[in-house]
Amino acid sequence: MGRRIDLKPRQAWIDGTNIRKALKHDPETVRAYVMKEVASLCKEMDMNKTITTDDEMSFVCRTILDDFPAMKIEEIRLALNRIRKGEVKLYERLKGPEILLALKEYEGIVRAPILEELNRMHKDAGKMKGLPQWASRMKEWIPDAQDFQTPPGHGLGSRLRKHLDVKEEGKS
Repeated sequence: MGRRIDLKPRQAWIDGTNIRKALKHDPETVRAYVMKEVASLCKEMDMNKTITTDDEMSFVCRTILDDFPAMKIEEIRLALNRIRKGEVKLYERLKGPEILLALKEYEGIVRAPILEELNRMHKDAGKMKGLPQWASRMKEWIPDAQDFQTPPGHGLGSRLRKHLDVKEEGKS
């Protein structure tokens, strides 16, 4: 049996393989992995109504692969672990809609903040790269250069407001 690796959501997103890419390279293994994860979840959870037939299982797995192509394979386990931990409210029923809802909740609750943080870090890194070079060049070009900040009342919004005020006075 393989070595179990416990991933954190951020690590799964950064280092993981998305479902679409994995399906192109090895579709049978990806489908088998998703089916194994869903089947083990259904077996472990003590629910009155759960997935019992092969048709239900294949439908749920096919729907996961179709509806979440950008999700990383490693995130599937993390999302289903939220059900095991009781973070997703289930009422004695674990069928396809509940599993798909748990995956959607994972995307919104867990992954969205990670993507926002990574995006913010990427933007900040881009700003930090260009700004010092630009500022140092500006001081070379204009020796008296200070921070170029528009004085209050002279920005675009202020000029537009004055322009609109003049038009309104002309109508009156």
